[in-house]
Amino acid sequence: MLKAWNVVLLMVTFFLSIFGTFVVRSGILASVHAFALSEIGPFFLTFLGLVIAGSLALFFWRLPQLRGDNQIDSLLSRESSFLINNLLFLGIAFAIFWGTIYPLVAEAVADQKVSVGPPYFKQVAGPLLGAMLLLMGIGPLLPWRRASWEQLQHSFLVPVGAAVGGLLILVIGGVRDPFALLGFGLCLFVLGTIVQEFARGALARHRATGENYVLALGGLIRRNNRRYGGYLVHLAILLIGAGALGSQIYQQQAQVSLAPGQSVSLGSYTITASGIQTTQQPGVKVTDGMLTVNGAEEIRPEKQFFDNFPQQPSTKVGLRSTPFEDLYVVLGDWTGDGAAAQVSLAIFINPLVSWIWAGGVLLLLGTVVIMWPTPLLSRQRAVMPARGALGIEA
Repeated sequence: MLKAWNVVLLMVTFFLSIFGTFVVRSGILASVHAFALSEIGPFFLTFLGLVIAGSLALFFWRLPQLRGDNQIDSLLSRESSFLINNLLFLGIAFAIFWGTIYPLVAEAVADQKVSVGPPYFKQVAGPLLGAMLLLMGIGPLLPWRRASWEQLQHSFLVPVGAAVGGLLILVIGGVRDPFALLGFGLCLFVLGTIVQEFARGALARHRATGENYVLALGGLIRRNNRRYGGYLVHLAILLIGAGALGSQIYQQQAQVSLAPGQSVSLGSYTITASGIQTTQQPGVKVTDGMLTVNGAEEIRPEKQFFDNFPQQPSTKVGLRSTPFEDLYVVLGDWTGDGAAAQVSLAIFINPLVSWIWAGGVLLLLGTVVIMWPTPLLSRQRAVMPARGALGIEA
């Protein structure tokens, strides 16, 4: 039923990857992510046009073979959740695409130079991503074709209970921001769905085979790698979403200038300056900011001045990372030298950034599980012994 949708999504993904390469190599978009202007841009644009035309021609030619026989019987079904999910994917892709090319359109049509920054993507793509996250929790709970209210009540009890219980703990812990509560509530709901699916599957296999729960879970994933690998991908997206939510809503930052011995407090950290240290390494001069965190741990943001590009220093962030938050310290400028230098610093506390990295690793793991070959059942011929061998007379 969704064969045509899958092909369309694959085509759009490839089109946008080529378009993105064209944007950063042609120089038509002013961005820190864009490379210098090169002559390869027109070739990429021509290739993109040929790919779009050829792909659409093949798609409409083969469309009768891509149409499915089944139709959506009910809005409360897994088929409808897949359809809505595809629409959300396209909506998110269009929102990001339009935010990227709008400055070009505005300049070409109205001769105005405009820029589209993070507020646009947060306000437009953010709610769509939230809806997609909600659907990730709802979809696996819906049966194929049609759901009854009794089935829904039975399936949604654990995930909704996990979301409500988790939100109560967050409120008691001091979380008051409505966007944080909404976002983390969605994450808890999806987490409850994933845990319930793994627990039900492992329990059913334990009852059927007698294996202990760990072996039952491993066998479950091995025999149904596409389904449970997909759940691992959902869990990865959940971690990435929670990390992005925490780092955006609860980020703390400060711009300070510290003389030697002076300190600044931000969050649970007290940062004390002790001047700078400059060392000459092969091909590069490195200037370190000498800092201590909470009177004990050293942290050293750097500026690197390469001999070939002395006017374009490279910045290395001083980092202190924990599973719940990261402390970033950026060395801006300084006056004086050595232990007597006064330093200018940009300090950031970014909560839950490690969760984004963990989600990326889990995303790769889930993809490997999905792509892993499914064990094939082998058939063996049973050889019956002769009647005489069993002591039976003919």
